Amino acid sequence: MLLPRSLRLTVKGSRSFATTRHASRQPSYTCYLSAAYSPKKHRKTPTQDPEVPDTGEDAFFLTSMADADAVALGVADGVGGWSDIGVDPSLFSRALCEDLETEASAIKNVASRAGSPKSILERAFTKLVESKRVEAGSSTACVATIGLKTGTLRVANLGDSGYLLFRPSPSTPKSPLFHASSPQTHFFNAPLQLSIIPPSIRSSGHLTDHPSAAAETTHQLQHGDVVCIVTDGVTDNLSPESIASIVREEMRVCGAWTSDPSPSECTPTLPVPPGTEDHLGPGVDALARAIVIAAKKAGWNTANEVPFGREARKYGYEYEGGKPDDITVVVGLVREVREEREGGKGEGEEMGGGGGWENKARL
Repeated sequence: MLLPRSLRLTVKGSRSFATTRHASRQPSYTCYLSAAYSPKKHRKTPTQDPEVPDTGEDAFFLTSMADADAVALGVADGVGGWSDIGVDPSLFSRALCEDLETEASAIKNVASRAGSPKSILERAFTKLVESKRVEAGSSTACVATIGLKTGTLRVANLGDSGYLLFRPSPSTPKSPLFHASSPQTHFFNAPLQLSIIPPSIRSSGHLTDHPSAAAETTHQLQHGDVVCIVTDGVTDNLSPESIASIVREEMRVCGAWTSDPSPSECTPTLPVPPGTEDHLGPGVDALARAIVIAAKKAGWNTANEVPFGREARKYGYEYEGGKPDDITVVVGLVREVREEREGGKGEGEEMGGGGGWENKARL
């Protein structure tokens, strides 16, 4: 196995978001979010802003929304081909995620049309174009919102970044994989992408797509569900089943899932055993970290069989080993909150809880 001599990975500390307490007979949810990333090449210098994540050409965001009972999260992957003409691909993806976070955090009703991930993506892209902060570039994008009152996950995905939803259930003991998005491509290794193309090169065949082309999906989340939003540095190097194995193991370790009575079956722990809630935030950090490490190792293994190589051979290309790339993962663990029942206690019982912290790890 060949690995870079300095493999560095950073985990942005998990944050816990919970619904506002109110009398209700409906479940509501707490969501633990964490992001981890590792660039293909380390491009930061001591003069660069230390607060800007070193994600290479990738970028990500996660934020609470003005609707206090909702969160938004997503990734963008700058198209590397722009570097051939002297354009830094990271400028576009970073600026897009900045505008995505701004637009999402202002949403007052996550269930509204304006609160849909596709609408957020459309406004963010329009804002980026009109601001003229970026002269040229393009990127893929995967944007999601989670309504914590209803447990509704909505996703808009454009290109070959994407998301996976994992659900522990004894009815599917072989794998907790519930859903995996499909990549959108024009042709092999040419994903759909949002672009800013200078007039001087508009006739040179650069790909450009509109946010309206993003594929939209909606899921009703359940207690114990895990959402992973990733750039193609993950999915090019790890199969959905490989990621599922990592999720199952890390959720067992932190106590979010239990494998009793059979090691091959997983169910979400309900209620949370005393003290377990203290491990959920670090557990989500560990999961994000584990996925990045596995993708990084697979990408730098010259003898590895990876999804990108299998896809390349379908189109007649010879490709061996992994695909080194920037890798970014945003993970969300959803936990049910038992709200106050009529005549019950005032505080309610939260399945989860926890605070926020920052945990950065280097390998």
